[in-house]
Amino acid sequence: MNNNNKQILGILKPTLLFIAIFFISTGFAYFFVDWNIEPSYNIKFTGVKSEGTLSGLTGKIIFSDNDLANSSINVSVDVNSIKTGNDTKDNHAKGAGWLNAEKYPRISFVSKSFQKKENQFLVIGFLELHGVRKEVTIPFTFDETKSTPEFKGDFDLDMSDYGVKGGGMGFMMDKKVKVHLRIPVAKK
Repeated sequence: MNNNNKQILGILKPTLLFIAIFFISTGFAYFFVDWNIEPSYNIKFTGVKSEGTLSGLTGKIIFSDNDLANSSINVSVDVNSIKTGNDTKDNHAKGAGWLNAEKYPRISFVSKSFQKKENQFLVIGFLELHGVRKEVTIPFTFDETKSTPEFKGDFDLDMSDYGVKGGGMGFMMDKKVKVHLRIPVAKK
């Protein structure tokens, strides 16, 4: 190898190393996106006899539709944040006969895996409510094109699966509710 080739190779090695590091680091940044949950977000639930919101969802969402294997969700919400539009219902919902916020202050969800199904995703994970942890599948979409990106999904929840019976004024609450998720997020 002559001196000119050695000089060119000496210049190319650091340049190629820089390019490789750049693509690897931007590739990882592209695949592993850590999302902040917008603080104003409310989980909405509806039923025949009741509807309302839970607020203050906190936790960690790491999601990329290009890397579902490394995506994860670990979130929870304070049971005391329940609002039904009726103070009496709120107090009964937080009480020992229903959600028992004193004994079980948080509802949490931890993902196990993600799947892509046609034009939506499925997150399979564990929902813990009222001290009972059960596996659930939540279908959702993710729109990153909006000015505030948003996870959006709906799923049915049978409260009796979690040992929630009602009691007292429980007739005012539904055994089955639909949970409506509209989670606005921002990149960290």
